[in-house]
Amino acid sequence: MTRPIRLEHLQGCVDWWGGAERQGRQETDVAWKVSLDDIKARNYNLDFKNPHTVAGDHSDPEELLEKLNAAEQQTARLRDQLKAILAEALLDEKRPTAKLSGGRAMNPERLLQHFERISKAPGAIPRLRRFILDLAVRGNLVEQDPNDAPAVELLKRMVQAKQQKGTQSSKGVKLQQLNDENGEMPFQIPSNWLWLRIGTLFEVAGGIQKTPLRAPKSNAFPYLGVGNVYRGRIDLTTVKEFELQDGELERWRLEAGDLLIIEGNGSLSEIGRCAVWNGEIESCVHQNHVIRCRPLDLQISSFVLQFLNSPTGMAIMQRLAITSSGLYSLSVGKIRQIEVPLPPLAEQYRIVARVDELMALCDQLEAQLTTTEADSRRLLEAVLHEALNQPLAAHRTNEVGSECIEKVSGAFPMVV
Repeated sequence: MTRPIRLEHLQGCVDWWGGAERQGRQETDVAWKVSLDDIKARNYNLDFKNPHTVAGDHSDPEELLEKLNAAEQQTARLRDQLKAILAEALLDEKRPTAKLSGGRAMNPERLLQHFERISKAPGAIPRLRRFILDLAVRGNLVEQDPNDAPAVELLKRMVQAKQQKGTQSSKGVKLQQLNDENGEMPFQIPSNWLWLRIGTLFEVAGGIQKTPLRAPKSNAFPYLGVGNVYRGRIDLTTVKEFELQDGELERWRLEAGDLLIIEGNGSLSEIGRCAVWNGEIESCVHQNHVIRCRPLDLQISSFVLQFLNSPTGMAIMQRLAITSSGLYSLSVGKIRQIEVPLPPLAEQYRIVARVDELMALCDQLEAQLTTTEADSRRLLEAVLHEALNQPLAAHRTNEVGSECIEKVSGAFPMVV
């Protein structure tokens, strides 16, 4: 399948052209001069070879075919690993019935039957990652253990520990569960789980507003802004500093385990993107557009992060983010209202570990698919080069030639 050409793909050419004045055009690696005489000599055929590129390495098609076969075998092994783990989760009658994010029951047998074809579709791996997260946060990915202490006991311990510390933020914390009769529960959960709101499990606080008075002077500290927090990861490529007053560092300092959520974003799909802070920088604070959620227990952050980055969690935040003006924004109050499921702590460990395992397999499969596509293109180029310069049949057996053609035809049906 060919990819459509988008306007942004041509931006480099537009910039090089120099606008209406046509100023600043120079030879580059992708732009070169040819004389009018050369154009006439080629009967005005403008298909000139780029003089700045090295001639293509047209390797032996047999060697490329062997390499492509090895890449396809590795792709199949990774795909089978993923399929086996998902089959164990989807076909286990002891686990909750798997449902789609819209609430409809899914057909696991059909999914597994067509898994190979589905995994080859364009954009399949990102969709597979979302599917895995959705299974995980619904209790479908790992087996429930009746010996696990129920989530209500975990919640009681967290609240009691916080109240014993005597912090002001712990006063008034309620063990209030969501009511299914009122339609508050986004989906059904196992009996030993709880539906709660983030405000029950986390201390939610805004950050420091950026003003001219915050320009670094004599008491500057690093801070995280919108450009540092992405979905599931922290980017510390560029970290700026705020000037702080006495006592402000203690108020806004980030601690390992803090869940960071972006308050607003112009894109609905990016609203509420979040990541866990692991203390990568000492004495780091956060801007007001990055809302800090400090867990009552550090051990719950990883699972809650997976839920918020799942299709259901993202849908909840998108619903809460819509404003009357048509913009998207998550205030501290709105984030406190986000509904989250709470499994037993032992099950949270199992879920997070299994998700990490499957995401690593997805990463490997995605990289292997890219390698396979690149090997397919090299094989295509080599076969076409040989066909144009010396007929394949005169140089190679029909068996090898047919296999090469079959490979490249399967990879690029619109070309061969």
